[in-house]
Amino acid sequence: MALHDIPIDVLHDVIQDPQFRTEWDGSMKEQHLVEQIDENTEIGYYSVKMPFTVANRDWVNMRSWWFNEDKSLYIIMNHSVEHDKAPVDKNFVRAQSLKTGYIIEKTPEGTKLSFFSWNSWNGWIPTWVVNKATKSMIGQVIVDLKKACTKYPEWKKNHCPEEKYWMSEGKVILESKKKQEE
Repeated sequence: MALHDIPIDVLHDVIQDPQFRTEWDGSMKEQHLVEQIDENTEIGYYSVKMPFTVANRDWVNMRSWWFNEDKSLYIIMNHSVEHDKAPVDKNFVRAQSLKTGYIIEKTPEGTKLSFFSWNSWNGWIPTWVVNKATKSMIGQVIVDLKKACTKYPEWKKNHCPEEKYWMSEGKVILESKKKQEE
């Protein structure tokens, strides 16, 4: 998807910034860090509100990210894992991300976003409902992302502007990030 009018670094930060996610992800119920593996890999918990009559879903995902030296290419990937610090919650159906990823590229025309998500939603949901919901959800996520990108630079000025642990390039993870684990 071409997002020519959005700077590549802003789009990347919007996707990566866990504090800002609450500002634009309307389906998110909760998210938190479970364990920091290294400066480019973490295990996180994420849950979503599902439509009426469908049980809410949650995931525990290992997420890794990489970017090239000139920051013209960013890759974010995740897949589900089990973790002792994130046991199954009886109030949710534990879904599974088999593979999910973002590829954000700077092109001559602007920024290009490629997104894919292969999930097992588990529980009882007819396939046709999953397919229909996924189609509309992805479209809405893109609309929400675009809107969020216009608000993020100003928001970030007032919300720990120096903290971008996802851009650590091997540096020590910030103390506030460590506190999220506790």
